[in-house]
Amino acid sequence: MYWQWIIIIAVVNFCTHAGSLITSKLFEIRYINLERQPQKRINIESELGRVFDGYVAKRVEAVDGISLSHSWMADRCMAVMAEFDDPNIVGTEYRSDHPMKWGEVACFLSHYQIWTEMAAKRLELVLILEDDTQFILKDEEFDLHNFHYDLNATIEEFIFHQGELLYLGRCRIGEDIKWKSSKYLVRPGFSFCTHAYMLTLEGARKLISTDILSRIIPVDEYLPLMYGQNPHFDIGWWWGQHKKNETSLKVFAAKWTLAQQYSRPERRVYIEGEMDRVFPGVPRKRVPAVDALDLSADKLIKMGASVMKYYLNPPHDNRPMKWGEVGCFLSHYQIWTEMAEKSLEMVLILEDDVKFVIEWEQFDIDNFHYDLNATIDEFIRHRGELL
Repeated sequence: MYWQWIIIIAVVNFCTHAGSLITSKLFEIRYINLERQPQKRINIESELGRVFDGYVAKRVEAVDGISLSHSWMADRCMAVMAEFDDPNIVGTEYRSDHPMKWGEVACFLSHYQIWTEMAAKRLELVLILEDDTQFILKDEEFDLHNFHYDLNATIEEFIFHQGELLYLGRCRIGEDIKWKSSKYLVRPGFSFCTHAYMLTLEGARKLISTDILSRIIPVDEYLPLMYGQNPHFDIGWWWGQHKKNETSLKVFAAKWTLAQQYSRPERRVYIEGEMDRVFPGVPRKRVPAVDALDLSADKLIKMGASVMKYYLNPPHDNRPMKWGEVGCFLSHYQIWTEMAEKSLEMVLILEDDVKFVIEWEQFDIDNFHYDLNATIDEFIRHRGELL
């Protein structure tokens, strides 16, 4: 059946123009979105309409980390890997014990439900997206055709080599595997990010064939484990040498990144637009965030700072802080310091993903301003210090 499918695709491509895989709709699209993130749903649907006009993409409701608990997991015979180590944490050592966050568990389960659907419905090829994906098109009118051409050629080559998972975008951490010359593909080394990838039916079957639900790890770690390029885990040790070949995924990555996650510059454009919408003409100041990538234990010492050694993070105990959390704290701290130094009486502090709740622009903006003004008046009257 699989070879018949490949032959059909080859014939279609021979008889039609570049882009036939897209125009013939020979793959399905799924995007993951939280119920409480309607704006992200709007964003990804707009992005899909821009790039895959006419395609019907199916929304997959994301598992919400807020709803998870140890009892919820136990009732479904699931568990996280208790001894999971995360390298992206604060500390002088590269590795340290770090139980998974519920958000990481939910992200894994959100992807897992798509893999299960593929196996149950025998879906041959699916493009799986997270809702912050952006396709890389530099010039709308000219570049859309080029994008379709490159995507089509990349998928064709992926199918020709009997691939099972194809990264359209990723965070490359390890060196790519040396492989014969290919125009559109590389064999990826250790890579993170699961915002945009294509998966075949055979790949989905392999991903759900393991006992991963009894020792869940982040999906970013699981995929490279499954193609033998995760330095933290060995697939032979994980499931035994006897299952190494039957579980190992054949993975490729697009040589040129075709999809990325919304970057910080785009978030700046977003928050500026949101401020213009709600507070037109009101002066505002951008504060450069402290970048977690620039932090280290030595830098904190030079700053005369340190993190709480035994920080408790519910629902997990003794979970060291991540550098991103430290960077977020320091970003806010620099604003508090500026306020004290400049004797600023009151400041509205926003992060760059804020959305003000205004449902009907024409009518509701006045109501919003009225409610905000009344709320601040009452806050001042009660001599509040943080609102």
